[in-house]
Amino acid sequence: MPKTRVVYKYRDPQSSREFALKAHMVGHEPEQAFNLMHPDVEVSELWSDNTERHGTKPKQRRIIDHYLDPKVPNQLIIIVTDP
Repeated sequence: MPKTRVVYKYRDPQSSREFALKAHMVGHEPEQAFNLMHPDVEVSELWSDNTERHGTKPKQRRIIDHYLDPKVPNQLIIIVTDP
């Protein structure tokens, strides 16, 4: 049963602007989901929910930051950029 909403945001390396990339639910408590992420080590192939901005094919993304959203309960934000 899903417990945490995970939101991936893409950070443009040249402008530092962030754009929503993808969101989904995972079956972990927020703290568990947070501890599963490894910034600056993990590179993932991600599909974007926003195909108009990010294209229709998955792209390699590097996790650079992650945090539990203080404004939204049970939400983990993961910041990714180009590898």
